[in-house]
Amino acid sequence: MSVEHVDVDDLADWEALFFREVDGLPVQFVKPADTDRPTWAVYQGGAYLGTVSAERDGGSVVWRVQASCETHWRLDDVVRALRRPASWPHEREQAARWAAALLANDSLVVVDVETTGLENAHAVQIAVVDRAGDVLFNEYVRPDVVIEPFRLWWRLEHV
Repeated sequence: MSVEHVDVDDLADWEALFFREVDGLPVQFVKPADTDRPTWAVYQGGAYLGTVSAERDGGSVVWRVQASCETHWRLDDVVRALRRPASWPHEREQAARWAAALLANDSLVVVDVETTGLENAHAVQIAVVDRAGDVLFNEYVRPDVVIEPFRLWWRLEHV
């Protein structure tokens, strides 16, 4: 049974023990015997990673890491969160301080280079935006270059 996109009403029917491959590694989900709630202990290679639960959010299933109450829409993302090293909260805080310092700099500008693809890529468009969101520069560099089809799809889906 795939537990990725199942109606929440079916949570009681989910197996007490199931396996799933996440990023190429087998992960085991074991429902504790002392609960009828949609909760599973997660193991990878025999090592306990943590506990996850599922709950309703509208018509969708939301997955939670019970130790942190962190929420994810995909079961695989919850497993990835459980795999984080113990140093992760400190590293996250360190990255947040670095980003805050950058954003506080009045001279901050962002450079965006659109390319034709990933292999043998050519710059097609270059744009520069300041901290306030004002476009300082936006030019097509090589408008005659063919753009790989997946790049066109990504751009349409993510704009």
